[in-house]
Amino acid sequence: MLPIVMNTREQITADMTANGVTTPFLLDDGTVSEAYGTLGKGMHAGLPGHSFVLIDRQGRQRWYGEYPSMWLAPQDLLDEIRSNLSA
Repeated sequence: MLPIVMNTREQITADMTANGVTTPFLLDDGTVSEAYGTLGKGMHAGLPGHSFVLIDRQGRQRWYGEYPSMWLAPQDLLDEIRSNLSA
C-alpha cells in the first residue's frame, strides 16, 4: 500500500516530517489520479479526494472509498480490502 500524492516532494516531505510519518510515497502529476477517476471527487476541484483505491495486479480498480474526514481506521480499511478482493 502506497500513498500517491499530487503535492510537491517538498510539501509532502515537510508534512510527513511534522507528523512523524515515514511511509514511502509516490508523486503523481495527475496522470494516475485521472486514470483511476479520482480527480475532483474531494474537497478541491481538480485534485484527488481523500480516498483509497484498490488496484489489482492487472491494474484494474477493484474498490474506491472516499473519506472526507481523511481517516479510516486500519481495521476498517483491511475489512474493505478483504471483502473486495474476494468479490
